[in-house]
Amino acid sequence: MVKHPNRMINDNSKPTIAIVEDDDEIASYLQTELSNEYNVRYYPNGKVALAEILKDMPNLVISDVMMPEMD
Repeated sequence: MVKHPNRMINDNSKPTIAIVEDDDEIASYLQTELSNEYNVRYYPNGKVALAEILKDMPNLVISDVMMPEMD
């Protein structure tokens, strides 16, 4: 299961990665693999991601290209 970004605790010593992915299985895999080294934020579509990323810029964005609502 993918954790929602505002339910996660950030470690300020780690860089932040935003995952923008509409496939829960892929997002969950990426989050599991990256969460030991990075703060990971998950967004289910581009529209939600854009608004949140502009508020708090991550160090890296990993994004699906074709997504619902906004590519």
